[in-house]
Amino acid sequence: MKVLHLSSSYPFTDLYKNLLQELDNKGIEQTMYVSIKDVTLKNKRTIENPKGTNYIFSATFNNLDRYIYYTKIQKIYKDIKNNVDFNQIDLTHTHFLFSDGSIAYKIKKEFGIDYIVAVRNADVNFFFKYGFHIRNYGIKILKEAKKVIFISPTYKERVLQRYIPEKLKAEIDQKSYIVPNGIDKFWLENVNREKNIKLNLKEINLIFVGELNKNKNIINSLKAANLLIKKGYNINFNIIGKGPLEIEIKELIKETKNEKNFKLFGYVKDKEELLKLYRNSDIFIMPSYHETFGLVYIEAMSQGLPVIYSKGQGIDGYFNKGEIGYPVSPDNLLDIVESIEKIIKNYNEMYKKTIDKVYDFDWEKIAERYIGLYREIYEP
Repeated sequence: MKVLHLSSSYPFTDLYKNLLQELDNKGIEQTMYVSIKDVTLKNKRTIENPKGTNYIFSATFNNLDRYIYYTKIQKIYKDIKNNVDFNQIDLTHTHFLFSDGSIAYKIKKEFGIDYIVAVRNADVNFFFKYGFHIRNYGIKILKEAKKVIFISPTYKERVLQRYIPEKLKAEIDQKSYIVPNGIDKFWLENVNREKNIKLNLKEINLIFVGELNKNKNIINSLKAANLLIKKGYNINFNIIGKGPLEIEIKELIKETKNEKNFKLFGYVKDKEELLKLYRNSDIFIMPSYHETFGLVYIEAMSQGLPVIYSKGQGIDGYFNKGEIGYPVSPDNLLDIVESIEKIIKNYNEMYKKTIDKVYDFDWEKIAERYIGLYREIYEP
């Protein structure tokens, strides 16, 4: 089987590299086509010692094209036809609906090659929400796809309920699947099965790992931690990351007059160091406003940390409420505080479940799921 992957975001995250590595290990022949605007992104994050994987990085558009959707798509499509022999392709796996799915749609119309399309954060919270002029095109892409992949249950529900015409809902729902992202093998190889039972439940170590920006909602996380301190809890909050809100965060910490309880570590690149920070913590908190998936939640779970996450975002819908943590309303401080207190009350039962559930996010298992979907589309 020969699969053509399309992902304009390939150079920016290890997600696609990890998936391609596992698919390559399992004997899938594949080509990853990456349209870029900057040649410095060429050949970033390619897999090591590929058996049947090759790459095409092609600088096909400029900054202006990013804002002229159909012009950009036409340029990319013209380029891919010059670089790919479609007689050697059995199906297309496109990793974003609007930016990449449009190319798969054109390939199907001209060459008759079926495709799988994934729907991600940018598709839901930008293109569908604000791209009124291209929304119908996105619906056409979904209609023509053989399989539709949603990264989270909440995104599937939102797209079907808000954007898909009633007459197409059943058709698209029937061919839709929830397939999560996986976590790096490092975390699965270092699952914290030796986590100690917590005896002093009034002393809680919170941890945040992410960019210090408005979307990740670090400010409300800090305010919630301070409210818990006022309620008599001994809270220590380790904040891992850098970003535009660093100065505001430092000022807010000073205002709380509890500086000893808050510690900023900056960006931690070394996984071993991050592992220690997770293991010295009790609860992970990141009630983002928008989150496609949020691998950091699963990383934290691998170390036995229950998590505070957002309703309708990221991992919400994968777990029963109170199973591995709680979904909260990002702007509701009382909701965040009460959810942390619920975790504290059931801590020693809950942390064990986080460890048991983490193996669902193994890239090897996820690759096997994709191969199963590929074979439902194309069986030589």
